[in-house]
Amino acid sequence: MKPPKDFRSVFTPADEPYLGTPMLQQFDKMIVVLMDHHQLIGPWTRANELNDLQLAACQLVPQTSSLLLGMREMIRQAYLLPAAIMVRPIIERVATLSWLCENPEGVDLWQAGWKHGHRPSLAVRMESMIRTKKFPIEEAAAARQHFNSLIHGDPESADMGAMVQDSGEAVYTVSKDLESPARVSDLALQGAMYSIALMACSAECFPSLPLLQAESEGEKDHPT
Repeated sequence: MKPPKDFRSVFTPADEPYLGTPMLQQFDKMIVVLMDHHQLIGPWTRANELNDLQLAACQLVPQTSSLLLGMREMIRQAYLLPAAIMVRPIIERVATLSWLCENPEGVDLWQAGWKHGHRPSLAVRMESMIRTKKFPIEEAAAARQHFNSLIHGDPESADMGAMVQDSGEAVYTVSKDLESPARVSDLALQGAMYSIALMACSAECFPSLPLLQAESEGEKDHPT
C-alpha cells in the first residue's frame, strides 16, 4: 500500500503534524526555560566547589533534560507510544532528585549506587514532589501505575498504541500516529509539568544562583 501524498518520513519543526497544539506550545516554552537553566548552572558548577547534593544534581538534571528533549522529538515524529514510555524514566529521575532535595542525608544512598532494596520506593519519592509542591497532580499513584504499565507491556499498555482510522476502525499502529491530538496534549502536559518540577529541584540544589531562583519562581503557575 502506498503512503498518502502528504506523508513525511521525517518531520521538522516547520511541518510536524501536531504543530500549533496549545499544550505542545507550553511544553516547548518550558523546554526553552529549562535550557536557559542549563546555561546558568553549567558555568557555575565548573567555577565552584560542589556539595554532594549538587554533584548528584549534575548527574540527574542533564540526563533528565535529555530525556525530555527526546520525548519532544518523538512527539514531533508522531511516535506517541515511545514518547509515552519515555515519561516513566523522566518520572524516576525527577522524583529521585526531589527526594534528595528533601532528604539531603540520603545522598549517601545515591553515592553508594542507589541500589534496589536500599533506595526509597518510587511511590515515596513521588510523594516528596507533592509535599514540596513541585508537582500539582495528586493522583500520583494512578500516574505511576499507568506509566509502569507502558514499561512492562501489559494489556493496558496496548491502548497507548491504538488509533482510530478515518473509516472508524480501531487499529494498533506500528509507526507514526497522526490522528491523536488529545493524546499529544496529555503527553505535552506531562512533559511541561516534569520540566517545571526539574527546574524547581535545580533551584533548590543551587540556591546561590539568584537568577535561577527568579526564573523558578516565575514558573510556579503550572500549565493547565
